[in-house]
Amino acid sequence: MKRNAVIIILLLSAFMLSADNNAEVSQDNNLQISSFGQLGVPSIQRTPNDAVLIKRILSNTVYRPTPGDSYQLIIKLDKVTSYILVLQQNYDLDVPYIGTVNAKKMTFMELRNLVQKKIKSSIPTDYVSFILSSPAQFDVFVYGGVKQPGMITANPLTRVWDAITEVKGLKAGASYRNVILFRNGVQRTIDLSQFNLHADISQNPTLQPGDKIYIPQAQIIVKISGKVRYPGIYELLPGEDLDNLIYYAGGATLDAEVSKIEITRFLQKNVSLMTVNLSEQGHMKIKNEDRVVIRGKSEKQGMIMIEGALYGKPISHDKPVTIPTRSIAVNIPYISGITLLDVLTQLGGPTPFADASASYIVRGATGEKIPLDVKSLWENQNRDNDIKLQADDYVLIPIKKLKVFVSGQVFNPGAFSYSSGYTVSDYLLAAGGINPDTGDKNKIFFVDNKGSRKHALLTSEVHPGDLIYVDKTSWIQTQKIFDNIVVITTFTTALITVTNLILNFVKQFQ
Repeated sequence: MKRNAVIIILLLSAFMLSADNNAEVSQDNNLQISSFGQLGVPSIQRTPNDAVLIKRILSNTVYRPTPGDSYQLIIKLDKVTSYILVLQQNYDLDVPYIGTVNAKKMTFMELRNLVQKKIKSSIPTDYVSFILSSPAQFDVFVYGGVKQPGMITANPLTRVWDAITEVKGLKAGASYRNVILFRNGVQRTIDLSQFNLHADISQNPTLQPGDKIYIPQAQIIVKISGKVRYPGIYELLPGEDLDNLIYYAGGATLDAEVSKIEITRFLQKNVSLMTVNLSEQGHMKIKNEDRVVIRGKSEKQGMIMIEGALYGKPISHDKPVTIPTRSIAVNIPYISGITLLDVLTQLGGPTPFADASASYIVRGATGEKIPLDVKSLWENQNRDNDIKLQADDYVLIPIKKLKVFVSGQVFNPGAFSYSSGYTVSDYLLAAGGINPDTGDKNKIFFVDNKGSRKHALLTSEVHPGDLIYVDKTSWIQTQKIFDNIVVITTFTTALITVTNLILNFVKQFQ
């Protein structure tokens, strides 16, 4: 009978371990996470049942017990007895018959062997079983450049990348090569690309209770296209060079023209185009927002010139941006399939000063002039209405004639052409200067479209569309007030006189 009881318990344990065969496993196959380059993002299978985790843990010979783990101890003496043991925060485990065991520096297999050996040496038992019945569950905080920062529930097999996946992945511009893991007061930097490229498991460690993960902003993000195995967007670490970038992109293809690599670099107000030879300039440092193109040996060379009211580089819509007031001209390397929307995106799109209705393309091959609806294309981002560009095309997005308005106590109020760098003093001179008899040089204002005033100095910078207003002097204002007082006094005196006449007239008849 006792033997039958042991067999039943063993069968129940086996059933628990195989329950995942019938358990429902929830998946989110549509989970998409922002990533760069080769950092692939697999769909994550979430397994709420412990049986699958237990199987994975038991197959991991180096699994270390985690505070919160529950273990089942089964002992057969006169009868079969089962105990549930929980590993404490200090890694102590209280075990019947042998006392407290500290598992901090043990693997699970070492802990299991130790418990079974000590029990068998302490009591006359026919059978001892020590199994993991429920893995620990603990909270980990993930924050910084992730889409849904917050607390996730982790287990001893959850890794850093699993945690990032749980919070819906990285934001655009977030780093995957400088991930910060905080553990027990110590900060550690993790480069997930090394896990992806070289299966370096140390760069994607499992998590522990109390861990925090911070995702900073990437310092250098570069786009590489053309004849490389994995074109795309990559994060580089400070000091990494062109050789590193091409390596991360899988290397150049056999038909790549590596002696004429084109690098477009966005400076403060300009865009520069460099052509470099990989064998001679492979150690050239790559900067943030560089665009690298490696063409094929047989590929037709050519450029696209775009000119007009453009920002000159990609812009972020959640940060203040200085709007260029001068037309810029940029040469963009021609790539087969490149479109007008691609080029506009690289240059931040048209500015508010663009005369979009007067925009056009001149085809380099035929000289044909094609009108453009740049405003609609940029605002709607509709690829169906996009235009494929050709080598040697010229794109013009004219800039509007910008004006500054001067009003008030000046000799010649009116509208004047905007010139970058001009101050209030320059525009007042253009308007003939302040009228010394009526204007007050200490009462100069910028006036917005709602009529609100903001005090301006003679040295204040002026922007396109500004209205400069010069107010009257204090004497003119005082004179107006005085005139009003005279009128009121005269009216009051006349009223008193009329009243007295009426009273005298009434007295004569009393």
